[in-house]
Amino acid sequence: MLGGEQGLTGVMRAAKQNRVKVIVDSLARISSSRHHRKYKKLLLNYLDEDGRRHICYGTDGQAQKFEDTAMLNYRKLESWELLIDEVISYTQKFGVDGIHLDNGQAWPQIMEPDVEELSRIDVDGQPAYTAEDFMNGELVLRNENHGYWNSNNMETYPNPFFIKMCKKLWLHNSDFMIIGECWGGFMFEHRQIILARSGVIPRLFKLPVALSAIMGKRLHNDGRLENCERQTVVGIKQWYEDSRRFLPDGTILMQSSTSHTLPLPAYLYGQGTWAAIDTLFFMPDLPITFMGELEGEVYKVGEVATVFQQDQASTSHHNPGELRRTNSQIMRALKDGEELTQASTDQNPVTPPAPEQRRGLPKVRSGVNIAQIYVEAKEGQIQ
Repeated sequence: MLGGEQGLTGVMRAAKQNRVKVIVDSLARISSSRHHRKYKKLLLNYLDEDGRRHICYGTDGQAQKFEDTAMLNYRKLESWELLIDEVISYTQKFGVDGIHLDNGQAWPQIMEPDVEELSRIDVDGQPAYTAEDFMNGELVLRNENHGYWNSNNMETYPNPFFIKMCKKLWLHNSDFMIIGECWGGFMFEHRQIILARSGVIPRLFKLPVALSAIMGKRLHNDGRLENCERQTVVGIKQWYEDSRRFLPDGTILMQSSTSHTLPLPAYLYGQGTWAAIDTLFFMPDLPITFMGELEGEVYKVGEVATVFQQDQASTSHHNPGELRRTNSQIMRALKDGEELTQASTDQNPVTPPAPEQRRGLPKVRSGVNIAQIYVEAKEGQIQ
């Protein structure tokens, strides 16, 4: 979709010439559509309420729809080996400098076994499943917190999956970087401690939440904003101390200014944007920003097709998947409470659209429902 092997090779060549390191996303899930035959025996399954067997679709991540990805059975050593070997093969082939673990706070995702089904006896009196099926958890309940993440061992021992992955990757490249998303939240508190103990650099997303509270806004992980009572700067101090408590000596943390599901800082903080950026950069942790974010650039997205339809859509003369930069800069977004509006495709970006041409951006609860935006706003463009 983005140029294939030849395109990526060209990007890596240019990056090396300019001494830029390249880190690629790494997922513990696979495509649920036409995946490779090697995954056939490693898929995770569950029974619906009618007793029908289905594969477990992936969790929230950087996908257009929830059903775009499928989960593997990480009770099986083969799944561990396959994922790690694929990372080694891919990164060595293209000279990639590191990986970024999508939803790394939950790796490996091991779900609770469906004991009732796995213990079922057929009408002839014989077990419906073998002892190996039971051990491998061939059928599960939809529950992420099981295995290592549901034991007391995580308070004492590093994550064995990360230890195995880091050691094998560092045998091939001692400077290889492994960064893991660490969202936190209910039942995922302080997982940056486990990631750091296990060799992974945690990437945190709680700074925008803490800063938004000072601005009188409650920010949710899916990007929703609610008004709340303004907090004092003491909340920043408490958040910072809590995020670093019990970390191993020498831990490197990465603090994100935003994420793929959160608003850009200029829209989130309004006139407090530069103070928020100063906070991010003056902290001892490594700051992460998005391209164009510091300049306050705003992008308009046309009628973008899903990634699986991109090849067909790109045959059109207007290239629906193209990102077009507007002339809008940060001052446009510095007005508190300013709503995102949608202009007609033939509207000059510099000229403010007429009131009858304005149209509010439909709010969705999660990035996985982003297709709703394209349906509701397909007559124009989204800013």
